[in-house]
Amino acid sequence: MTAFQKKFFFDWLSITIPNATDGKGCRAEGLTGDEEVAAAEATLFTWAVKRNLREQSIKRGAEGFPGACHLGIDPNGDRMATIRIGHKTNMPNLDLPGADGACAELAAAALKDLGPVLLARADVSWDFSKPGLFDELLDYAGTVSAATSMAAPRLIESETGRTFYWGKGEASVKIYQKDLERVAKGKLDAQEADSDLVRVEFSFRPEPERKAGFARVLRDEGPGALLGSVLWVRNMVAHVASITDQAEDTSLSITRIPKTPDPRTIWEKAQHGLRQYARTFCRAAAAQLVHEEFGGDYRAATIAPEVLLDSAVEFVTGALADAAHDVISAQGLDAVREIEEEAARLRQRLQLWIDRQQAETEEARSQLLEYVEDMAALRGDPSEPSSSPEKGGE
Repeated sequence: MTAFQKKFFFDWLSITIPNATDGKGCRAEGLTGDEEVAAAEATLFTWAVKRNLREQSIKRGAEGFPGACHLGIDPNGDRMATIRIGHKTNMPNLDLPGADGACAELAAAALKDLGPVLLARADVSWDFSKPGLFDELLDYAGTVSAATSMAAPRLIESETGRTFYWGKGEASVKIYQKDLERVAKGKLDAQEADSDLVRVEFSFRPEPERKAGFARVLRDEGPGALLGSVLWVRNMVAHVASITDQAEDTSLSITRIPKTPDPRTIWEKAQHGLRQYARTFCRAAAAQLVHEEFGGDYRAATIAPEVLLDSAVEFVTGALADAAHDVISAQGLDAVREIEEEAARLRQRLQLWIDRQQAETEEARSQLLEYVEDMAALRGDPSEPSSSPEKGGE
């Protein structure tokens, strides 16, 4: 299967330069943030020039970026890269679209040359020609969906041929008739098209805490390594390998994606949370005061800052009191204990947690069985369910 995984290639890569404070994609505040953004912009444009990419057009960016520079080897040819800058809160971004295969080389070079980056999106593709392959994969997706919690595949038929989309969580797959798409875009003569040629394109969009880990795996192990990172993708790739005779052993090893540790101290995290939600608390307290004292009439309301502050503090006191109790209990701050007493306390807390989890599981199972019995009764089925339904998927 390793050889089969190596046949998959990059068809899209979107990466962000991280900040140096916590390794995330948000720019730092103040002068430090300005300097980091400027350095990141210079790094991206320098890399593009070294790869012989030239300006094609400068336009408005997407996703909050006010500007985007589109680049290519030929100023009048296919777009091969886009650099976006100027976002109020995010670090600069680099997009490498498919560009008729150019992404396969450029993406590997970017991951190698640019140092630590965050992965926003990676498309990993493979092309294969086999009569009926599209229908086989569509049937597979439909069968898995019917047996698991995954949504059914979405089929689209158009002048570019047939395409279906399917997925769950951090990954999705697009299956389509590649040559028919090329014909529709004027890149291939209809007489030369292979209607049986299918592109299998897995797209990965990791959660924030796994963006750096995904990027490191791509850099060190290549695009095919991502196929082992999600259960349903592993299963589908094994099925694809089987029906196309790509490997005798179709088992796919699991790819572990490490999460990025947060280097901030607990105090720094608290300060960030306070800055993030302070305005929300004050707005909620103001709304309550206007409602209670002025009948909801904002035009007639006057509230002194100290009154609003007292109201906001009162608003969060209850939640803070509960949290304070939990922290004291969890950290054993309510009393001084000898070593044996502290060990016994920790053991008791763990056992209480286990007991609570078991009780919640039994309650959920009981409710599920009652639901199955009710459904059986509505269908007029007198038989008793022997066990709870299986749940599949990831």
